[in-house]
Amino acid sequence: MWNQEKSISKNWRDLGKLEEKQIIFQDKIIPPHKRNNRHLKRDGLWIEEKNQKYYFKTREKDSYRSLIIHELVGEKVSEYFGLDTVHFELSTGTISGKKVYGLLSKWARKEDKKYYMLGDFLNEQRAWNIDGFNILKAIDTTCKNEPIEEEIRALLAREFFTNEHDRQNTEILVEKGPDSIHLGYLSDYEMEFEENNIKSSVRLPYFSEIDLQCLKTREIITNDKILLLQFKKALAISLKEIITEIEDTHKLRLTKKEKQSLLDYESRRKEEIASNLKI
Repeated sequence: MWNQEKSISKNWRDLGKLEEKQIIFQDKIIPPHKRNNRHLKRDGLWIEEKNQKYYFKTREKDSYRSLIIHELVGEKVSEYFGLDTVHFELSTGTISGKKVYGLLSKWARKEDKKYYMLGDFLNEQRAWNIDGFNILKAIDTTCKNEPIEEEIRALLAREFFTNEHDRQNTEILVEKGPDSIHLGYLSDYEMEFEENNIKSSVRLPYFSEIDLQCLKTREIITNDKILLLQFKKALAISLKEIITEIEDTHKLRLTKKEKQSLLDYESRRKEEIASNLKI
């Protein structure tokens, strides 16, 4: 039986019987294994309620706390860097008579925009065989004076700060509208802020490793004013404030150990950024 006394919150949106709301979401950007609702315990499922589509991300109860903490903190960090993001709501429901808990997020795409995976977008712009930090030059050339120029640099600083090491190519999107080109919304922050798994470098799809111990990488960052500004911005973020905000918003009950782990992680990551970039 689920022990509510050990629950991270009692502020859950009840979705009821999920079998009655499941939908199959066909979209080439969404990985096939996440379209068909076959891996509820590992991934989640798509549902529709009141003509609105949602993704319900679930985990077994022995790991649901870390899922919730990392996803909610990650959402706020994305907002801090000025990046579009999915927004989460604590939710519960039943499937096959069993109670499940997780995070609900509304389908985030805008109807008047077109979305591409970054690689597909660059191919459409005839920026072929571009990888590593050359992608920044490709975007600067094909999307000159567009918001994505700054946003892609904010993404790099964000992903290094959070120690993101599970970013998929399907999760780095370009949002193209009639008047502007933006980086698409971000999602999936589960594998971040892991104090016991801090990596000295972060590997992103399409990009070279972001390794601040590498002289070439440091030179690229320090010679790019906007990119350097984003790393400086990482040093000013306050996870303590973010923790307080998500506790208030979602009525969370985090343990002292959970909070301290995030703060210890923050301290170590900031020290690495400051010492290697001399900022």
